[in-house]
Formats: sequence, structure tokens, C-alpha cells
Amino acid sequence: MFIGSFVAIVTPFSDDLSINYEELNRLIEWQIDCKTDGLVVCGTTGETPTLTDEEQLELIEFVVKKVDKRILVIAGTGSNCTDKTVKHSKEVQELGVDGLLIVNPYYNKGNNRGIYSHYKKINDEVNIPIILYNVPSRTGSDMSLELIMELAKLENIVAIKEASGDLKKFKRLVKKTDLKVLSGNDDIIVKTIKLGGKGVVSVLGNIKPITVREMVYFAMTGKMELAEKLQRRYTSFVDALFIDVNPIPVKMIMNYLDHNVGGYRLPLAPMSKTLKRKVVRILIDKYGY
Repeated sequence: MFIGSFVAIVTPFSDDLSINYEELNRLIEWQIDCKTDGLVVCGTTGETPTLTDEEQLELIEFVVKKVDKRILVIAGTGSNCTDKTVKHSKEVQELGVDGLLIVNPYYNKGNNRGIYSHYKKINDEVNIPIILYNVPSRTGSDMSLELIMELAKLENIVAIKEASGDLKKFKRLVKKTDLKVLSGNDDIIVKTIKLGGKGVVSVLGNIKPITVREMVYFAMTGKMELAEKLQRRYTSFVDALFIDVNPIPVKMIMNYLDHNVGGYRLPLAPMSKTLKRKVVRILIDKYGY
């Protein structure tokens, strides 16, 4: 089920920083036209930490209705409070999403026993697939292989978005579990598929959805030369996407390319003029924009 190119979609804002549903509708239709396999809504790239609970539910419901089963919809429902995550996950399940993306607890973090119990409680309370999300740069903790192997035995946990960038760990996850292992890093999509990965949850896909999908499917069908060529071609683009805190650069680039995704909610703020000039120079010199 969770195989291919998934886009961690941005949340477009209007001038008053309310959600711009008109632009979101356009982005959804564009992603579907580009044959993206699924959308991840309410992830970090969607600025979820600054959305209210009501806004998150409204946003997810909007995406589910607009997609109308044409592609998969995965909702981010993770937090560092187990009871809150359970409540939110059950609410989101009722909206008709295809799966939940649940990050491991951050800040208070928890030990292995606590994190296992956190996910088990969520697993026991919902009836839809769960994708684990390991992203040490955001959470301050890296889920161990042994912990993930135990979590993989739970009925509803079927996949993991592995964003540590550790290729040795990625390979071991593929070999030691039955989980579908997805890359959370746009710079190593092809390398992870070579190791047995099943695709990517992409930031780049917000801007180059066809390219990301082609990269994934070339790699998964053995056309490695074509896949690697695309990966190399967009190395500088990916670098530009992470020149500042995500999703600051991706929204800046989307606005530059006439996607009206608006600004940011604090504590995110526009990048400095120096960084913006660097990004624009990359877009002009490397990609002709």
C-alpha cells in the first residue's frame, strides 16, 4: 500500500495567515495530475505545530474530500503526549484517511519502554495503518533498530519513514523487519531504494512531483542509470530546499515559481536576503528559472 512517491505537502496561507483552501485545492489537483502516489498532510512541512487542533482536523477533512480516493492520504497525528496522539488519531481515522504518520515523541522523548508503550497504545486504539516516523534531527532521539523491530510486530504498524540519513540502519531495517521502509531524505532517494526501500516522503515533490515520481519508479524498476541521473541533476535543488529550516525554503521557492503558498507562522520567518539570493542564484544558474 505505501509504495512510491509521497509528498509532504505544504500548507498554503493567505495574507492574514489563515489557511488558503483555494490554493490548496489547486495544489492537490496538480499533484494528482502529476501521478503522485499519496499526500502527507499535517506533517512538519505543513507547519502543523502552529495549526490549532481544529485547523488540523478541518485541513485533513478538506484534503480527504478533495482527493476522493484518487490517491492515498496520510495524516500526521504524532505528538509527545500519548493521550493527545490517541485522541487525535481516532478523530482523524473517522475522516477517512488511508494511514497515520506518527513521529516518535520529542522533547520529553521517553525511554525505549515508554516509546514502545506509546505506539502500542495508539496501535490498539485505531484500525488503520500506522507509519512510524524516525527523524532524530527534529525529535532529539533516534529510535533503535531493536525498538523498531519490536514495534513492527504490532498489527497496525506497517511502514516507517526513516529520516536519520543512516544508510546502514536503513539497510538493516529492510532486512530485519517486514515494514515498508520509506526514505525521509530527498538527497538519498535512489540509494535507499537500492537497499530495498519502497519510496520516499518528499519535500522536493512539492515543486518537482513528476521528477520525484520518475526517480522512484526508475529506481524500483531497475533503471538505475536514469534514476541516478535525476538524483544528480537535482542535488543542488535539494541543497537549496534545506539551506534554512524546512519549510521556509520550499515555500519561498514555490512563491518564486508562482505557487501562491504565502508566508509562515511564527516562529518560522522568511529567510535572510543573503540566503534568498543564494537560492535564486541556484534556480537561475542550475535550472534556468
